[in-house]
Amino acid sequence: MGKKYVASPPRAVLTLNVGVTGHRFLERADSDLLSQRIREIAEEIGSILLEIHKNPETCFAENTKPCLRVISPLAEGADRIVAREILGVPIPDLRTELQCPLPFSREEYEKDFSSAASKSEYRELLERAGAVFELDGSRQRQDYAYREAGLMVLGHSDLLIGIWDGRPPRYRGGTGDILEEATRMGIPVLWVHSESPHYIYSGIQRKETDWKRALRGYLENLLLPPCSKASGESGHEPRYPHSYFAEKQKKWNTAWVYSFLVNGIGKSRFVLPRLRVGDFEASASAEWDACKEKLPGLGKAFANRLEPVKNSYCRHYAWADGLAVHYAGLYRSSYVLRYIFGALSVIAVALGFYATGWLNWFGFSVQGVLLISIILLSKFGNARCWQQRFIDYRLLAEMIRQTELLSLVGRVMPSVRVPAYNKHADTSWINWHYRAIIREAGLIQAKMDSDYLRDFKRFLGEYEIGGQIAFYSEKALLFERIATRLERIGMSFFYMGLAAILLRIIPYALKYFYSTTHGSVFPYTAQLATGITVMNMLSLLIPGFAPTFFGIRSQGEFFRISRRYEAMKARLEEIRHTLEDGNSLTYDRLSAAVLESAESMVNEVSDWRILLKAKALSFT
Repeated sequence: MGKKYVASPPRAVLTLNVGVTGHRFLERADSDLLSQRIREIAEEIGSILLEIHKNPETCFAENTKPCLRVISPLAEGADRIVAREILGVPIPDLRTELQCPLPFSREEYEKDFSSAASKSEYRELLERAGAVFELDGSRQRQDYAYREAGLMVLGHSDLLIGIWDGRPPRYRGGTGDILEEATRMGIPVLWVHSESPHYIYSGIQRKETDWKRALRGYLENLLLPPCSKASGESGHEPRYPHSYFAEKQKKWNTAWVYSFLVNGIGKSRFVLPRLRVGDFEASASAEWDACKEKLPGLGKAFANRLEPVKNSYCRHYAWADGLAVHYAGLYRSSYVLRYIFGALSVIAVALGFYATGWLNWFGFSVQGVLLISIILLSKFGNARCWQQRFIDYRLLAEMIRQTELLSLVGRVMPSVRVPAYNKHADTSWINWHYRAIIREAGLIQAKMDSDYLRDFKRFLGEYEIGGQIAFYSEKALLFERIATRLERIGMSFFYMGLAAILLRIIPYALKYFYSTTHGSVFPYTAQLATGITVMNMLSLLIPGFAPTFFGIRSQGEFFRISRRYEAMKARLEEIRHTLEDGNSLTYDRLSAAVLESAESMVNEVSDWRILLKAKALSFT
């Protein structure tokens, strides 16, 4: 029996991450009433999540419970009140979870709490947490450490609950500062006033008191999938993201025509392309496992974090990458075939003109078949949106791939931004699915001590950035070689065509000189007519092949992509050089470097996506 493949791309579990910030000391609070307000918010969020999960338009994983997750640093006061109330939401079909980014190691952070009861509560909540992420904060920069933990809360939050007295920020990292930062980042805030009677506002301006209406509108807009359409040329455009989740595992390599071109022209050694495609998930899993073998000697603490990251992201990446490769093969092979069919149609029409008997009608018939094939190939490719699927899935795969690395240091990459000059490019479904994936994954269990950071620095420099530098260097050279050779082959056909045109002069020159010198008719008239016919055919056929190679070169954008890869290689070498600095072994420097690297590579793919979108299978 053949291997049974997973049927379709995995869907994320419906998850909402609620962050918390607030005052530690709530002297003017009515503790029971404040807890009641938070419980009211949690129950409202839970009921909305259940409604969204039951919506027939939803694209989340079926047969799973929605997850309401609280992101809390577990400081005394507000952090713990919100954590307790969300964990205790009495909704049977809702799963609740706690994740804790801490400004210091858990032992050091515990020193902030003086009473035995407070320390006991802190430890009890840590035991209930699904993940604890311990930053490398320093007591010498205490305010900075608290702010970093607050910013990590914001980075992983879809919604922020702030228990605040409404006064301006008094120091960096405090409640007011984090709330203002959330507003700048566009994160919705539910402000619960820290003083009795604890009114609830939507936002921090005291303007919106109907917080339930605002909350419902925000959550529906965030969690319900966008029904966008690809900008193809036909009316049979896929309805994203539903069409993505309807994709199936592919079994056959669709890029064999394009692979023949690349292997035959770009590489020094020709390799036959494989016709069968392996299981997407199994292939990606094997590749992920191989990365640990390439870097022996990684510390146990760091190596153990790779498996949870793989479990969270690998399946999603496998499908986006595998489908991108599939549709890239269809799109690229189709435009190569179109130009080849165009060249063959020239041969067919020449055969129809100059041949006699059955070859005459055979030539014209073949020409008709080839022209119809070009039209059908273009129409079918556009109707099935091969190009659109290819570039969309490639962008999604790259975003997920970079997030795998970012998650090791608790970082989250912003959604892809569309350049101003291409404001109509639709990335909404990509961002929607991407955010759903990272929302479900959340934080990993990790401690940012010197050993962990040292291993991460090596992993980032040698495996990720080093591997990408090698990739871009190899591809830049390959595409430059292809572009150069396609141009040379095209020019060669032009020159040979010119030579064939000039050779047509020879039969006429022979006839003229013979009649001039001998005063009689040239005796080999039949042979002369045959030679003229051959020269006519060659002068027609040979130049007709040149546009085929120039067209493939232009459609494939080989030279321009080569230059882009060279630029990306140089940019990554700069980042690696920064990493090699002896002072880079800090969380701040390493996380900034990996974020810069990730955004550079995703932005490169996003910009390339815009370039490629102009290269549809059109007839112009």
